[in-house]
Amino acid sequence: MSDIGYTATITLNDNSIVKGEIVNVDEESGIMILRQKAKFDHTKRSYTFVNLDSINNVNKENKTEEFSTSDIPPITSDLIGDVMQNEGEILRNQQIKELKIGLNVSLEAQQIFNALDKTYPCSWDNTDIVVYQICKISEPYTIDDISGERKQAIERMKKVLQAERKKLKLKN
Repeated sequence: MSDIGYTATITLNDNSIVKGEIVNVDEESGIMILRQKAKFDHTKRSYTFVNLDSINNVNKENKTEEFSTSDIPPITSDLIGDVMQNEGEILRNQQIKELKIGLNVSLEAQQIFNALDKTYPCSWDNTDIVVYQICKISEPYTIDDISGERKQAIERMKKVLQAERKKLKLKN
C-alpha cells in the first residue's frame, strides 16, 4: 500500500489521535500497524494496532527515508485473533463503564452510586439505584428511600448508605 513508510497522524472515530510510522496495512484483517519510538528509550520501538474501521482521517506527513520492515512482526491469524480479542475486551469494559453512569441524575446520586458500587454490585433503573438486585434506592437517596422485599437486606443497606452519605459529607 502507498501509505507504508509514511509518518502519519491518524484521527480515530472517537477523536483520539495516534501518531507513528505506518509499517503495515492489511485490508483482509482490517488492521494498520504503526511504529513509534518508545517514550523513554528512543532506541526501542513500540507498535500500535489500529482497526481500519475506527479510522476517521489519515494525515500523511512525510516518507521515512530509512524505512525498514526488518523488525516488523508478521500479521498472522494468531495475532489477528489476539487483536480482535483485546478489542472485544476493551469494548465490553467501556460498555460496563457506560452502564455505571446514571442518566438524568444529580451529582449527589452519581456519587452515592459510585461509593456503593465499590462494595456492592449496583446498576441504574432510570434514576433509582439497584443494589444486588435486592434493594432499590430512590430519590433523594436517603435511608428512608430504600425499598425491597428482604427486611434484613434493607436494614443492612440503610447502615451502609448512612455511612457512605457521611463519608461524602451529605445530609441524611
